[in-house]
Amino acid sequence: MERNLRQAVYPDCYGGTYLNEFGKQVVLATDTSSEAKEHLAPFVESTDFTLIKCTYSFNRLCELNERLGLFFEDSQLCEELTWEGSGIDVKANCIVISLKDCSPESITRFRQKVLDSPMFRFEAIGNIQWDSARSPK
Repeated sequence: MERNLRQAVYPDCYGGTYLNEFGKQVVLATDTSSEAKEHLAPFVESTDFTLIKCTYSFNRLCELNERLGLFFEDSQLCEELTWEGSGIDVKANCIVISLKDCSPESITRFRQKVLDSPMFRFEAIGNIQWDSARSPK
């Protein structure tokens, strides 16, 4: 089965792709069988890639990331939680939640008020220094 997310179609076993430190393509997949590799080859437009097992499909990560985006639109909630941003970390196969206060209490508060998922990894982030020529309006 495949899903259509934002005009792109990802095979259900696909977890993402990146280039390693040697410039070689690495494909993450929830299924690393030879059949899965054959199925993914046309999708990643190559047969020369390393296949690594991952826990979460890219479809699942995208779906959860989109749900998070709805909460992120609430600026008052973001301020209360010190939530600065979030996004998919393909290489780590998770969603990174960036908080100014990344204490255990803040993480618990986030999980209670927003969402709780094993797909989350929390990180502390300092103050963002915007380039005055490029700062958001």
